[in-house]
Amino acid sequence: MLPCPPPEGGRAWGDYYFAQSLSEALNRIGVSTSLQFVTEREPASGIKGWIKRISFEPGVDLVIRGKAPFKRHWPRPIFIWLISQADKLTEKEISRARHIFVASPTYCAELQARGVSASLLLQCTDPTVFSPDKRRAELASDILFVGNRRKYAERNVVRELVEAELPIQVWGRGWSDLLPAAVFGGEHIPNHLLGGYYASANVVLNDHTDSMRKMGFLSNRAYDVLASGTSLVTERMDGVPAEFRDHIYLYDEGTAVDTVKRALRAPHRDRSDIAALVREHHSFDVRARVLREKIFGASVGSSKFGASTNTQSNTAKQAVRGGE
Repeated sequence: MLPCPPPEGGRAWGDYYFAQSLSEALNRIGVSTSLQFVTEREPASGIKGWIKRISFEPGVDLVIRGKAPFKRHWPRPIFIWLISQADKLTEKEISRARHIFVASPTYCAELQARGVSASLLLQCTDPTVFSPDKRRAELASDILFVGNRRKYAERNVVRELVEAELPIQVWGRGWSDLLPAAVFGGEHIPNHLLGGYYASANVVLNDHTDSMRKMGFLSNRAYDVLASGTSLVTERMDGVPAEFRDHIYLYDEGTAVDTVKRALRAPHRDRSDIAALVREHHSFDVRARVLREKIFGASVGSSKFGASTNTQSNTAKQAVRGGE
C-alpha cells in the first residue's frame, strides 16, 4: 500500500508517480504488480479487521514507506523500501519485515548494526520522464521550485528566496495566497511534463524535511533534476552519492540565497555526462532488478551505484504489491 490516496480531481502525490514507475519497471522484468493505496486498506480494529487482513493471494507486499505505517496481510511476507521519514518507522514494522531496503547509507548502517536485515537502495529516477532532451524554450525559468506547501514542515528556503527577490518560479498546492503572482506558477505540473520544466530551468531548488536531511535520505527530486541535466541546489547532508557531489550546489542554514546566486552566476556547464550516469545507473529499472534479486532470489548481477545486495534467496511469488 502506498502512503498516499489515489489520484483524484487532477491531484496526485509524488509517491504515486514513484510507485507507478517502479511498478512498470518490475513488470518489464517479469514481476507482476498491483498498487494499493493507504485509503484502501481495511481498518485493523476488532476481529473483523484481523480476518480481513488474511490474504489467500500468492505474492509479497512491498511497502513503499513514507508517512503512513502498514498493516500486514497475513501470511504474505512484508518487504519495506524506506524512502523517507525513518523517524516514523515503528519497532513493530521493523520486526515484521522480512527485509528493509533503505534509501540512506547512514540509517541503513544503523539498522544493520542492530542486526536488522537491511540493505542500501537509494532513490532513483524515471528516464522516460527526465532527460536533457526534454528542454523547451517556452518552459524556461531562472530558478524553479516544484513542491506543495507543507504545514508540518515549512519550506523556509522558498520564503528566503522570495524575500531576496530572486527570480524564482514556484509550483505546488498551498502557495497561491502566499506568493506574488509573478512567482506563483500554478498548483500542478502533470508528471509527464515535469521533465520538460526541470530540463528547461537554469537552477532547480530542492529541500528536505529535517528528518530526511539529518538521517541522510536524499529525495528523488535530486535524481530527477540531475537526470534532466540541470543544476541542483539542495541542503548539505549525508547521503549524497559521491558521483553527484561535483554537480550539486549545497547550502547550509542561512546560505541558500548566496548559494543560488552562485549557481546562477556559474558559467554554462555541459551536464550531459552526469545526466547519462543518473539515467543509466539510478533508474527504476536498475532498482527493480535489485528488488527482484533480493525478494525472489533471481540473480541479475550487481550494481556499484546506489545499492548493496546479498544472495539470500526467497521462494518466487506471483505478485509484488505497493505498500504504505
